[in-house]
Parts: sequence; structure tokens; C-alpha cells
Amino acid sequence: MEYPLNSISPGSGGRLEIDLAAIGANYSLLSKKSANAETAAAIKANAYGLGLEPVANILAKKGCKTYFVALPQEGVLLRKLLPDATIYVLAGLGPKSLDTYISHSLSPVLNTLEDVALWFPINNASYAIHFDTGMNRLGLSLDQLGEVANLSPQLIMSHFACADEPDHPLNQKQLERFLEVRKSFPQARASLANSAAILSRDDCQFDLVRPGIALYGGAAVSGVASPMQQVLRLEGRIVQIRNIKQGEAIGYGATYVFDRDSRVAIVGVGYADGYHRASEIETKRFGAFAGQKLPLLGRISMDLSAFDITDWPKQGDWPKQGDWPKQGDWIELIGENCTLGEAATATGTIDYEILTSLGHRFSRTYING
Repeated sequence: MEYPLNSISPGSGGRLEIDLAAIGANYSLLSKKSANAETAAAIKANAYGLGLEPVANILAKKGCKTYFVALPQEGVLLRKLLPDATIYVLAGLGPKSLDTYISHSLSPVLNTLEDVALWFPINNASYAIHFDTGMNRLGLSLDQLGEVANLSPQLIMSHFACADEPDHPLNQKQLERFLEVRKSFPQARASLANSAAILSRDDCQFDLVRPGIALYGGAAVSGVASPMQQVLRLEGRIVQIRNIKQGEAIGYGATYVFDRDSRVAIVGVGYADGYHRASEIETKRFGAFAGQKLPLLGRISMDLSAFDITDWPKQGDWPKQGDWPKQGDWIELIGENCTLGEAATATGTIDYEILTSLGHRFSRTYING
């Protein structure tokens, strides 16, 4: 299927290829691991940066019927794509958003007593109640349970704080607290498990699970190899090849000084594209050309980054030309040789932040849709 951004401009600094079949396969694997629970999908933040429309369409083809977004405006966009889906909005209510929820058949996740008071005088449509069981972020506190126990939500939910660390003691405490909440709502469906909990536990699936990062190929459980398929390939275009002498420096601050004569590829992707600067650890980062890893050099600029191609290829005498990287070629920044998890670790962040930071300047291609 073609999408508006499904094109590659010759002048693009970076190009992003998104494998929709891989997202579909990841959804199927998570569904299989979720036993008899319904598998919903967290599709907030423009489907974690990968594109709401193509991702929603592939998930719908795989049988997904329930979706979670963060904001009502995200729900409005999703409703246009999936008129029959159940769409929960996690951010709760505000007086000015009520008409949006009602006119677009969005289901609010009520996080506070104020949310409850806003919702009920005017509407009896589908809604969820979120209880905080230990994350201390969103949700009614457990001592407010009695004030809403007379309600009839379609869904009750909570969220793990440490499911990515399976042995963390808070996981069991949260599960036990959620089980207590569930006793007050015997008719409501219950949801607790996120990506990490689906992959690491078999005691918290309840009626509905809410995977997010795992759908998009991210690692969900710390220290465990991810079973999910890689979804994206990000490449940067070489805009110049430079020969640099020993003793010279490169980039802002002259933070990297060459200890040998070197050959460098300047790539048209920088922090304005979501390729984070992270200067204190950037020497651990790399790209790849024709399967061979290339070290990142110096500080990343707004629109540019630099990679050492001196040792490419490993065979042959430099500066023999052959198939040497040249202006107009592409260097892999995330993909088979530089995985999403490796990119996140090298940048000192998490898979989620890498995905949701992917810039709008990339040309995008959706494949296998």
C-alpha cells in the first residue's frame, strides 16, 4: 500500500524504511503469548514515530480491535482510519475536550475523581478507570476506590513501573494491588500487562493486554534477547568524503583529534532528525556500510554526522578505490548491523526515545504492507 510519504527524494539527507509485515508479525507473536486475552495496541505518538495510518492499517488487518492513544487529537485521527475500533485515550479529560470524546466515540481513561465528575453528568458511553498501583504517575489512588466502586466501567487498568526488570519486587506488589481493585469491578474487563509483562510473565494477562514498544521491534525486557522482528532501517546519505591528516580535529569543540591520516564520510543526518548528539558517549556509536561497522567521529551537528571509513574495506590497500563509499551512497544508522537497541544504548537512552524522535525530514518507505 502506498502512503503520502512513501517516496525517496534524491536530495534527502536520510531515508527510513519501515517493514509493516514485521509489525504485523510482532503483533501475532504477542497475541500468541497473551493466551486468551485480547491483544490491543498502544499506537500513541504517531505509532511510536513510525506513522499512524500505515501502522493502524496493518494492525487492523491482523485483527486488532482496541487501541490506546495518549491524547484526544490522536484519537480523532485514528477514528478516521478505523471507524469501528475501540479507542481509549490515556490522558484523561478536560472540560474543553468532552465534545471531542463524544462526537468521535472516544473512550476516556478516567484518572482522577475530577475526570469522573466531568464524564458522568453528560455521557454514559464506554470508558475505563485507571488505578495507580505503585507507579505514582496517573490513576486513582487505592484509597479512592470506594468513591468509584459503584461505577460500571468497561475496563479497569493499571500500569507496571518495572516490568522490564522481571525480578523487581514492585511487580508483585502491583499485581496484588490490582487483584484487590478487580474485586470491586467483577463485570469490567481488566488490563495490566504491557510489552514487558507479556513477554516475561504469564500471571497478569487478564482480559486485555496493551503492547507498545515490542510491536515496533524494541527490546522490552532488560538483559533478555528480544524475540521481536526488526521493523525499521534508517540510512543517512553521504554528502562529502574528506581526507584528514593526523593531528587535525573534526566537528564542534574539536573533541576528536585524529591519530592517523584518515578518510571520513560526512552524512546528512543530525540531531534535527532525531539522531541525538549525546556527546559524552558518542564515541561508542557507529554506522555501517556494506555490512562493515564504521565508528562515529566527533560531535553530531544539527544536520550532519561523520563516520570513519579509513579501514573500509578490511581487505585491500587504502586508498584503493573499487567500491569505496562515495558521495551519494548511504550509511546504515539503524538496521541489521546497528540495531535499534544498540543505537539506544550507545546514545544513553531507550528504544522508545529513539523511535519517537525520528525526524520528519526523512524520506519514508513502507514495505510489505
